[in-house]
Amino acid sequence: MLHPKIVRRAASLALGLAVATSITTSAHAVTYPWDKINFDLAAEGNYSETNISANIDSIVIHTVEGSYNGCISWFNNPNQGYYDSKGNWVDINVSAHYVMSQDGTGTQMVSSWKTAHHATYYNSRSIGFEMAGYAGQASTWFYQPSDSEFGTTYKNYKPNLDTLANVCAYFVETYDIPVVHPEVNAYDFYNNRLNVSGFVAHSQVQPWNKGDPGPHFPWDDFMLMVQSYVDHDKNIYWPEVIEVPEPTTASMIGIAGLALIARRRRK
Repeated sequence: MLHPKIVRRAASLALGLAVATSITTSAHAVTYPWDKINFDLAAEGNYSETNISANIDSIVIHTVEGSYNGCISWFNNPNQGYYDSKGNWVDINVSAHYVMSQDGTGTQMVSSWKTAHHATYYNSRSIGFEMAGYAGQASTWFYQPSDSEFGTTYKNYKPNLDTLANVCAYFVETYDIPVVHPEVNAYDFYNNRLNVSGFVAHSQVQPWNKGDPGPHFPWDDFMLMVQSYVDHDKNIYWPEVIEVPEPTTASMIGIAGLALIARRRRK
């Protein structure tokens, strides 16, 4: 019998090859960010083999409420669970298709056409993204004044939003997901079950016990970013701030020369 780690590595490689095949054999206007996304298959049992590709019409955004590496480790854990108040063990077996770091890198853990366990009754129609950080902290999405990167990006957005928009735009094109963010939640629907396509928060699917990605997530700008990738294959709404360099001695001489010419012309 192969060692479990060898089996997992082979499965991760297969996941990468499967995605590579789907990307390279179909015409896409949106370029997949290969240089930013790794592959690490979630533990067996934390996702389902059920093919949902024909049903995908939405993307669900979560926050990890913890770290990037911690989330990957959790999805790799085949023994997820906890003891309830009566001392009984309760299995959880959760996962998401992607885990995204605040530095703009990410890890795919479930194939997009398989069922990740991330949003209960929405699992069968959605691709789930776990974003490292916390729903209640603006620093999950924005550089803070204490960060060395503060002032270097548009609106101080972190690169996690840019990469998320890029990957989401790829799947918008793949599965014809509408680039909209319906501002409703499960309580607005019969039997408290959300039924919309597009981009939704975990808190819209389960408003009774979930609050992610939280009030600081910039939905309006994020949707513009996704649409920009769909239309232009680049994010025109998240440019890096370009600092104007100090004039060189040569350029200062040129400026002085032009000023002298101007003065002479006025005489």
